[in-house]
Amino acid sequence: MCGIAGFVSLSDPSSQASPFQQLFGELSHRGPHGQGQWTSDVSNEGQIFHLGHHRLAIVDLSARAAQPLAGKNGSMIVVNGEIYNAPRLRNDLKDRYEFRTTSDSEVLLAVLDLYGLQGISRVDGMFAFAYVPSDRSSLWIGRDRLGIKPLYWARNGDSVWFSSEARPLARALRRGIDNHAFTEWARYQLQVSNRTFYEGIQSVPPAHAITIRNGHVKSRAYWSLDDHLPSNRNLTISLEEAATQLSSLMADAVSSHMMSDVEVGTITSGGMDSSWISAHAAKLGVKSAYVGRYDEPGHDETNFARAVTGHALLDLDIIDIGVDDYFEGLTRLGSVGDFPGAGPGAIGQLLVARRVASNQRVVLAGTGGDELFLGYVRDRFPLMAMTLLKATEGIETKDWSFVSGDIDGLAGYEPMYRKFASAGGFVSPLSGFLATIERSAPTGGPFRLDPDLSIEVEAELRSFIAPDGADSVMQIHDALLRYEVGKFLPSLLQVEDRVTMAYGLESRVPLLDLAIVEFVLGLPLNVRLGGTRPKDLMRKAAGNDLPLDVLERKDKMGFPVPLNAWARGAGKARVTAALESLAERDLEFIDSSAIRGIVSSQDLASRNLWAALSLESWLAAN
Repeated sequence: MCGIAGFVSLSDPSSQASPFQQLFGELSHRGPHGQGQWTSDVSNEGQIFHLGHHRLAIVDLSARAAQPLAGKNGSMIVVNGEIYNAPRLRNDLKDRYEFRTTSDSEVLLAVLDLYGLQGISRVDGMFAFAYVPSDRSSLWIGRDRLGIKPLYWARNGDSVWFSSEARPLARALRRGIDNHAFTEWARYQLQVSNRTFYEGIQSVPPAHAITIRNGHVKSRAYWSLDDHLPSNRNLTISLEEAATQLSSLMADAVSSHMMSDVEVGTITSGGMDSSWISAHAAKLGVKSAYVGRYDEPGHDETNFARAVTGHALLDLDIIDIGVDDYFEGLTRLGSVGDFPGAGPGAIGQLLVARRVASNQRVVLAGTGGDELFLGYVRDRFPLMAMTLLKATEGIETKDWSFVSGDIDGLAGYEPMYRKFASAGGFVSPLSGFLATIERSAPTGGPFRLDPDLSIEVEAELRSFIAPDGADSVMQIHDALLRYEVGKFLPSLLQVEDRVTMAYGLESRVPLLDLAIVEFVLGLPLNVRLGGTRPKDLMRKAAGNDLPLDVLERKDKMGFPVPLNAWARGAGKARVTAALESLAERDLEFIDSSAIRGIVSSQDLASRNLWAALSLESWLAAN
C-alpha cells in the first residue's frame, strides 16, 4: 500500500513542478517509509513523464524495492496495493525475467513488460499503478477489478495527471466543486458516475486501464462484472456444494492475503464476515484482533467479538469511542476524505484504524460480504415484490421461500418498507429500491438540487443497474448485484482506503478475493439466498470455524452509531454549532432554513443530519 502520483506533459514540465510538489507532499501519509520520483528525458514524440511514489513497506522491506521501479529495458512503474498471485506469477516468469527484488510490485512490472497492457488480466490483487513502457510512447494507468485501490486522473492544459487521492490533485490544479457530482452525492452519497467532487477530476473506473499518448486518453475494460452474473452463467449447484466450495475458497483467500514481511492484524466486529476472516487468520499465525465499541447502551458487540477471539486464541484490543472521540473523529474524517463521509460508521472505522496503526502496518477486514451475498434488508423488498408480481400474473414461481427468508428479520425496518411501498415498489420493484437507497430527496431536503441534474443522476444509476430493464426476478437479482457490488461497494472501499491510509495502515479484504467474487457473483438466486436467512450460504460454509452463538445471532448491528442519543444529549452543542456553520455558508446548493430545521426534527439520526454533519466537516477542511 502506497501513494502514487504523476503526469505526462507535452511541454516543459518546469511549470508543473510547484503544483506537483504540492500534490506529492499531501500524499505523504500514504507512505511513511520513503519516497521517490523519476522524470524522463524528452521522448521522440515530445512527451515528458514524471512519476512519484510514497512507500508503505510491506513486501520486501529492502531499499532495492523502493519505487519508482525500473525494468531491465528502461520501463518504469509505481504501484499502490498488493498482487496476491505474485508468487505464482514470479514462478511462471522466472525463466523469462530477471527479478532483482522479492516485491510483488516488480511482478506487475514484469507482467506489463512481457505481455503489454493485456497482461493485467493475469494479475489478481488490489492495485493501482502507473507504467511507462521502455519506448516512452505512452503512460498506462490502471486499477483493480473492484476498485479496492483508488486512482484519479485529470487533464491540465496539455498534460494529464494522476493521483491516489482526488483532493490533493484538486488543490494542486485549483479545481472547485463539481455540481453534477455534488448532486450524485446528495441523492445517494456515492459516485454514480466517474466524476469526483471536483471539476474535471475523474476516477479511473474499476477493472479499467487507461493509456495516455500525445494528450489522447483511451480507456478500456479488462474485466466485467456482467460476465459473471447468474443470468450469464447458468450454474447448477446445490447449497451444500456451494458451501463446501466457498469454505475452500475462503481458506485460500485469507492465506494469499497474508502475504507480508510485517505483522498482520485483523478486525473482529463480532459479525460473521470479519469473524470468519479472523478465525482463518488465527490459524495462519495472526495474534492481534481489534474491535470498536461506542460508550452507549445497546451499542456494544464485544461479547460476540470475545467469543470469536477466545475460540480462535486471538488477543482482542477493544477501542472505546465516547462522544468526544466521535466528534473529534468527525473533524479528522473531513480532512482525509475525497468526499463527505458516506455513513456515520466511517468515524468508528477511522478511530479503530488509528489504534491498529500504532501496532501493525496491515489489517484484514470483512468488507464485501453483505454486498456479494445480498445481505441487506433493502435487497429483500424488491425480490419479494417481483416474486409476488409474477405470482399474480399467473406465472408459477418457486422463488418465494428463499427471497422472503426469515420474515421476522424484517422487524424494525418498517420505515424502509413504507418508503419502498410509497414509491410504487409493488408495481415497479426497481423504483421502490431506488427510493430506499436515496439519501436526500430531489426536493424538500437540506440541499438545493438542480431538477434536471437530479433526474439525470437517477437515470444514470437506473441505466447502470438495470440496462435491460427489471421485469423478472432474475433481472432484479442482477440489478441488485450491479448496485451493491458495482456502485455501493466502491463507496465503502473509498472510505476504507482513506481512514486506514490516513495513518499509514494497509487494509486487506479477503472476501473480495477474485476467486470468491467470481464464484459468488455467478451463484443462482436460490443458492445465494438459500436457507431461511440472508447469508445462510456463508453461515453454512463457516460452520466449522466459528462459535455457534456468532453463527446463529440475529441482532448484528453493523457498528451502528448512537448519533441520535448524542445529538439530543452530550453532543447537542456540537451538532447545533456544525449545522449553524453549514447554514451560514454562502453556497448555492445549501438550503439554510432546512439545515437549521434538522436540529428540531423528531429523528435527529436521520440521513439529513449525517449528510449535513459530514458535508460541514468536509467543507471546513477544504
